[in-house]
Amino acid sequence: LFREANRIGISLPNLRWEWHFMGSADEGLLGWLRRRVETDLAELEETLSEQPFLTGETLSVVDIAHAGYMWFADQAKVDLAAYPNISAWLKRIEATPGWEHPYALMAKEREG
Repeated sequence: LFREANRIGISLPNLRWEWHFMGSADEGLLGWLRRRVETDLAELEETLSEQPFLTGETLSVVDIAHAGYMWFADQAKVDLAAYPNISAWLKRIEATPGWEHPYALMAKEREG
């Protein structure tokens, strides 16, 4: 969980914020965030090359925490297709009974 809070949880959401919500940012900042995202995803990709989930054979809170912003990677202009182990891991999470995309959950909350 510390890796998520200090790596993926900083790099990907901030890159998403700058691209998706701000529309532009300082090129130096974008470059720094992009490099950090690439490093973070490479580490995650390597971990997932050895096991189906981050702590081993079963889904855990560690997976849910790390995956939180992955559903919005396209909004950060990050193509997860370049990371086949991460893509497969996300599909395993999506296959979990009861899983719903965050946007679907937010829509339900607005309806309720």
